[in-house]
Amino acid sequence: MRAPVVLSVVASVATALNAGVFFAFSTFVMRAVDDLGPAGSVRAMQEINRRAPTPAFMTLLFGSTLLALGSGVVALVGAGPGRWWAVAGAVAAVAALLVTIAVNIPLNQRLDRADPGGPDSADRWREFAAPWLRANHARGVLGVLASLLLAVAAVAAG
Repeated sequence: MRAPVVLSVVASVATALNAGVFFAFSTFVMRAVDDLGPAGSVRAMQEINRRAPTPAFMTLLFGSTLLALGSGVVALVGAGPGRWWAVAGAVAAVAALLVTIAVNIPLNQRLDRADPGGPDSADRWREFAAPWLRANHARGVLGVLASLLLAVAAVAAG
């Protein structure tokens, strides 16, 4: 198997794994957190956000994007079959990371400053939960799309 094909396959798997994390939050984690009530929800999400930036998760989050980007660049430079699929996959992966940086992280930082036991915890949770979840859905869909496009690129180039 040629190196560009292997790169597309590895990038596809990595972006799928990353999208799986987002899928979990969209389908059950955020509902469970929301069931804790405003104070519990704020506190739980603060703890999740403090524990999330582990080396393993950061490697997956940024590494999957770099792999996808690398696959797109290699395919574009190589001008082989499937190159536009790989480029599209790279764009989707980068877009997912940009949603994280532009929306999810600032919301996380704002929530981190909230007092879970404060009188405004319900307002802070309401201001956080819906936009965070919408952005999470978007980055999850973009991650799945990136994975599929990179898989198609690998098949087309293979």
